[in-house]
Amino acid sequence: MAREMDEILRQQIAQTANSCTSEDGVSFLDHVILPLYDVISAEAANNDNGKAPHSSWRNYDDFNEHFW
Repeated sequence: MAREMDEILRQQIAQTANSCTSEDGVSFLDHVILPLYDVISAEAANNDNGKAPHSSWRNYDDFNEHFW
C-alpha cells in the first residue's frame, strides 16, 4: 500500500488507489463508508440537537453495540 501511495504521489494526479476499487469499479468508500455515513447522518438529524428522547433515535453507543 505504501508503494502504491508513493506512486500516486509521484504522478501528482488525483486517482483512486487500485487496492480501494472492487471488480465492479466501486470503491470501499462507496460500499461501506458512505452507507454508514448516511445512516449516522439521518440519525443526527432526528436527535433535535440532543433534546429528543433517546428512544426516538440511535446514538454512538447504539451503533457501537451493534458492531460488537
